[in-house]
Amino acid sequence: MKIKGIFGAFFVLMLIAGCTSPNLSQKASINSINLSSPHELPDSLKNAYVLWNSKIIELAQPDKQSSTPYIYGAAAFSHDYQYLAYNTCDIQKGFDQIGKEYIVLLNLKTGKSKIVVKQEDSFPQAVFVAALNFSPDDSTLYIAVGFSEDTHFLKVDLDSGETEWISVSTHIWGFSTPDITKEGQILDLCSVIVGNTVYGENCLFDPQGHLLRYFGTDVDWASKFLPDEQSIVYSDGNSIYIESLNGRERRRILPKGHIIAVAGDALLVSLAMPQKPECERLYVSNLDGSDLRLLSYIPKQCASE
Repeated sequence: MKIKGIFGAFFVLMLIAGCTSPNLSQKASINSINLSSPHELPDSLKNAYVLWNSKIIELAQPDKQSSTPYIYGAAAFSHDYQYLAYNTCDIQKGFDQIGKEYIVLLNLKTGKSKIVVKQEDSFPQAVFVAALNFSPDDSTLYIAVGFSEDTHFLKVDLDSGETEWISVSTHIWGFSTPDITKEGQILDLCSVIVGNTVYGENCLFDPQGHLLRYFGTDVDWASKFLPDEQSIVYSDGNSIYIESLNGRERRRILPKGHIIAVAGDALLVSLAMPQKPECERLYVSNLDGSDLRLLSYIPKQCASE
């Protein structure tokens, strides 16, 4: 991903339009088979949810009516799909502006929710909440908090409510969703500046926020660990790749798109429609990209709609 002076513009666009999917273009056809029924979903995705067409959709019951809260940018499902954590704010009636921001934890089974973090208490000087994600055991929430110059992580223990700051040693992109290993290493998208151009690169941090290495070239969107935590899957804007953490292996597995979830032995991805690149469809595949199946029972999502 190459960016020239668009950090401010991107943030303004996020505030005005909310989170939208990237405009993915694709010329070649997608070789896949139709998965026409939720009964055919891989076992690891049968209890999965997605945010799709601005709604919470349960893959196994897409017609089920679920109340979708007001999400102000950042959101993430827990790995067991019991919870949705999201950033929200008080809308000030009569004014085109927001009120106080806070992070909410929604129980997807009961519909009950609770406030986990309030901006005014935990990061009053922050400019925005960029992204968030759960630890692998879903006990901790990692929140990427943007300040005027840098973005850092706030860890929140969901049982005790205790918080801990992780100050990273390089500039992270912030709006991409971080991923975390069982040992607490953090994968995120970093900004690497060369001349007047900003490149997105995968960055691996240790649990204390020290940069371990860059890898991946022109990374386009959030990257995720595969279950063995020895490889990641990511998009470079043209294709989806798997790359080993030691850098010895990198291979293309899918056409242009982005990764929504890694669940057990399956990938859940969004790929552009060949004849209508502003629209996307959901697909599942094996971890290596094989056995690609279109979730034909779930409608397309279009950036213009």
